[in-house]
Amino acid sequence: MMKLTIEQFTKMMDSPRAQGYADGELFEIDLEENRLFLGSQYIPLESRPANYGGKQWYFICPDCDTRRRVLYGVVGFMACGECRGIYRRTRNRTKTDCQYWWGMALKEIRKLEPYCYGQFTEGADSPHFGRSHVHWLTGTASTVMVGCVEGILGMRPDFYGLKIEPAIPKDWDGFEIDKEFRGKHLHIVVNNHGHVPGGCKKVTIDGQEIEGNYISAQLLKDQTEIIVDIS
Repeated sequence: MMKLTIEQFTKMMDSPRAQGYADGELFEIDLEENRLFLGSQYIPLESRPANYGGKQWYFICPDCDTRRRVLYGVVGFMACGECRGIYRRTRNRTKTDCQYWWGMALKEIRKLEPYCYGQFTEGADSPHFGRSHVHWLTGTASTVMVGCVEGILGMRPDFYGLKIEPAIPKDWDGFEIDKEFRGKHLHIVVNNHGHVPGGCKKVTIDGQEIEGNYISAQLLKDQTEIIVDIS
C-alpha cells in the first residue's frame, strides 16, 4: 500500500506548479489552483495560515472531504487512514504486538544525517512536524565548512537530495569540487562564463539536463558528474 505525505510534494517546490514522480507515479500539482493529479486521480488541496507565518498545506481526502496530511492506498484510489481502515485497525493493539510497535518506533526516527545530534524537534505548528536538526553553530571549524561549502559553493543538502546554487565572486570563471554524498562520489563542475555573482542557469547530471537546480538523491550513482552553468 502506498503512503503519501503532503510534504513529499510541497517541500521541494520552488514555484506554485510542479510535476514529477511520486513512488514511480506521475503527478502534477498546482498550489494556486489547490489541486493535485496523481496518475488519473484528482486530489483537492487546502491551505491554512501557519502560526509561524506562511501556509500549511493539506490533502482533502477524496472519500470523506476532510483535511489530511497523509493519504494511503494505490494510485487512483488514495484516501485517508480513517477511510482505508488503517487507524481503526491500530486502536486496539496489545503491548505484545511487536511488529506494530516496531513500525511505530521507526516513525520516530528523526530526519538527520547519521553523524548529527539534533538540538530540537519541530512541533505540530511546523509543516515539518517531527523533524529534528541543529539550529545553530558556534564559531568552530564546522561553521567555516558550512559557510564555504553550503554558502559560497552552494552545496545545500536536505533529507531528499542536494540543491546547488553558488554565490561566488563574479570574477571567478568557476570551480570544481569532489563531494562524498550519501555514499556516492560527486564530481561537480561549476561554470561562470558570464561572470555573474551567483545563481543557477542549467544543471546536467551525467550529460542529462534536469529541470531546476535540485538534485534528488535517487538520481545519483556511485560515480556521478554534475555540471552547473551559473550564467
